[in-house]
Amino acid sequence: MSWQEEEERFKPLNRALIKRLADFAVPYKWHMLTVVVVWLVYTVVGLVQPDLFRRGVDNYVVPALKDAGAGGVVTGGLLVIGAVMVGLGIFQLILRLIRIWIDNYLGQWITNDIRQAIFGHIQVLSMSYFDRTKQGWIIARADSDLDTLEEIYTWAVPNLAGSLLTLVGAVGMMVYYNWRLAIAVSLTLPPLFVITYFFRRTVANAYREVRRTASKITANIAESISGIRVVQSFVRQDRNMEVFDELNRENVAANIYAAKVWQSYWPSIGFVGAIGTTVIIWYGSYMVYGGQLTPGELFAFIGYMGMFFGPINMMGRLYNTLLASMAAAERICKLLDTMPEITDAPDAVDLPRVAGSVCFENVSFSYDSEDAETRHWVLDDVSFDAKPGQSVALVGPTGAGKTTIVSLIPRFYQVQKGRILIDGIDVKNVTLKSMHRQTGIVLQESFLFSGTVMDNLRYARPDASESEVIEQSKRIGSYDILADLPEGFQTQVGERGGNLSQGQRQLVSFTRAIVADPRILILDEATASVDTKTEQALQYALERLMERRTSFVVAHRLSTVRNADMVLVIQDGRITERGTHSELLAADGAYAEMYAEFIKA
Repeated sequence: MSWQEEEERFKPLNRALIKRLADFAVPYKWHMLTVVVVWLVYTVVGLVQPDLFRRGVDNYVVPALKDAGAGGVVTGGLLVIGAVMVGLGIFQLILRLIRIWIDNYLGQWITNDIRQAIFGHIQVLSMSYFDRTKQGWIIARADSDLDTLEEIYTWAVPNLAGSLLTLVGAVGMMVYYNWRLAIAVSLTLPPLFVITYFFRRTVANAYREVRRTASKITANIAESISGIRVVQSFVRQDRNMEVFDELNRENVAANIYAAKVWQSYWPSIGFVGAIGTTVIIWYGSYMVYGGQLTPGELFAFIGYMGMFFGPINMMGRLYNTLLASMAAAERICKLLDTMPEITDAPDAVDLPRVAGSVCFENVSFSYDSEDAETRHWVLDDVSFDAKPGQSVALVGPTGAGKTTIVSLIPRFYQVQKGRILIDGIDVKNVTLKSMHRQTGIVLQESFLFSGTVMDNLRYARPDASESEVIEQSKRIGSYDILADLPEGFQTQVGERGGNLSQGQRQLVSFTRAIVADPRILILDEATASVDTKTEQALQYALERLMERRTSFVVAHRLSTVRNADMVLVIQDGRITERGTHSELLAADGAYAEMYAEFIKA
């Protein structure tokens, strides 16, 4: 790609990002207007001060030098001017404090809105997105990237607006005082534009690399924390430190390069400014000597020239911040632009309270997004019919497709062929929320959230009363164990339930599911992580949980499926056998073989 093509690609990207960032600020337009007004008044007050300085020099200092007897008049006049300048300085200080307060208010609330948008968007993304995206990458968008983006609203944009106002005012005053000197100052603009142009192209890519390497570090940390038990059990610490060191070095190199680019820009701008100031002092002195300019006007002009180069230098720093923030904005917008793969159909309706029949009609599914001719089918032409209140067990080797089947029922993934019916209604035609409200899931790894045990039990139904929860826990047989915790149902749950045993966590999950009162229940290896004794203790809770519900049980331990109304044997994505436990044993097929091996174990 040529640099011209790259430039054309880069421009619309920035314009689109700027528009997106501006859209987040629209709800605060009146606050932003207030900031502009404050900046405008602040700038006008600043522009008055060099003119007061001119008046002091031309009206009092120069005459005093010519007339030694004018000392009293000079002192009185300069005191008045000095008092006015002090008053203006105090007024500017007040305006500055007001502006800083509003800037921070805007920055915090706008970034809060973006954080809300990110979190809300994450909640509706499809499971396939989380399957292919690292947890750390997602966390970095709502954490470090958003912190970087906050600088745009809190500092960069307000100061950019103020710098532009100051720059325009300074140019206007310089032209008003002496258009010849103003033209001389303008000769510095071409080299400034050239330097900024090449700097922009280089540093933008540098900051993208900085954000990329930082995200890799965040992802690595999140992954290592989540898998700390595996890390320690396989003595992986030293190798993980080597990997982390490589990522850190990559990030350090990216930051050093970005800093080098930036540090080369700042002296270049300063050098051009110094040359411009030297030329103005020389040319201005020549004009004063020729009577074309008064000494006070020259001093004032130099003051306005400082107000000219000051904003340019400030805008260079602001541009540096904007580019760093743009790299973060690209990533945040990429996340926000990721659309859920599974959404409600335009004519989707709420699923009414169902009896619980579930029917798979010739369902085929693949996790691949490739062409149907080449994709790998995880499920191939699967059909079965579960009656309301029946318990259906799914058994088979690892990777056969059991978990995929139960993941398709609540429509976590979209089937490519066939259809799934609940009470005769195609799941594609109902809203996801209404379907999920009638589906309960208990997984092998019980995921508990921060808060109390009671908070976790009411997770699906926050409006459930404590007495109702306790009643359900007694019904399922978990009351005695949960009430015996250090603070009973008000016991604080550590991260992921780390302060509870595996059996206690499973009982919380079972009770949480029965409080939700789903019509369709999915148990995916729900007792696989507990020992046989604990599993036996959980059987009562399972039986109560499955009462009057259509239940799907995925299990390797065949002891948990003997009482199922229907057993489906899944092999290579197909149903190879179906029937009750006794019927399949009598058939002496794959199920009978698996059961015989289970008995021996």
